[in-house]
Amino acid sequence: MDAGAGMRRGGEIRKARRGEAGLLAQVRRPPGGRDARIMLLAQLLDRAGTGVWAASSVLYFTFVVGLDAGRIGLLLGAAGVAGIAGSPLAGHLADRFPVRALLIGCHLVRLGTLCALLVVTDFAVLLTVFAVTHLGDRAAKTLEMLFATRVAGERRATYQALSRSSANAGYALGAGLAAIGLAVGTRGAYQVLILANALSFLVAALLVWRTREPRGRGLVAAPPGR
Repeated sequence: MDAGAGMRRGGEIRKARRGEAGLLAQVRRPPGGRDARIMLLAQLLDRAGTGVWAASSVLYFTFVVGLDAGRIGLLLGAAGVAGIAGSPLAGHLADRFPVRALLIGCHLVRLGTLCALLVVTDFAVLLTVFAVTHLGDRAAKTLEMLFATRVAGERRATYQALSRSSANAGYALGAGLAAIGLAVGTRGAYQVLILANALSFLVAALLVWRTREPRGRGLVAAPPGR
C-alpha cells in the first residue's frame, strides 16, 4: 500500500512539473508570437499597478485627502458608471482607429489622471479625474481583448487563458507591493503607491508601442470555413 501510494504521488508530481513546464513554454511562445508575448508582459505590469491602486485607493482618499464615507461612495459610484461606459466606447472607437494606438492612449490617459490625483484638491475635479481613470481601465481591457482576438486567431482561447494568468499574477504582485506601503502608512508612502501605478501605465504604453497593429476587425474572428 505504501509503495503504491508513493508511486501515485510520484506520478502526480511528474505531471505537475510537466504542466508547469508546458505553461512556461506557452508563455515564452504564446499564440500570436512576439507581439502577443509583449502584450502579456504589458498586461502583467498594468495589473500590478491596478492591484496597488485597488488595495490602497480608499485608504488614500480617507487618510490623505480627508474625504468622508459619503464622498468616497460618490467617487466609487462615478467610477463604476464610467467603467461600464468604457467597454462599448472602446469597441466603437476600435472600428475606426487602430487598436494599438487606442490602447497606448488609454495607458497615457490613466498615467495623466493618476498623477493629477496627487495635486487635485477640489472634489468635483477629483470626481471627474477618478471617473476618467476607471473609464480608461475598462476601455484598455476591451482593447486588450480585441488585440488578443486578432493576433491569436483560432488559438485565441489559449491566449486568453494565458492573459488571465498574467493578469492574476499582476494583481497578486500589486497587492503585495501595496501591503508594504500600507504598513508604512505615511502620506509619502501613499503617494509612492500612486506613482508606482502611474509608472506601470507608462511602461505598459511603451511595451504596446513596440508591437505591431493586429489585423482584422471585431471582437470575435470566426475560424475559416465555418
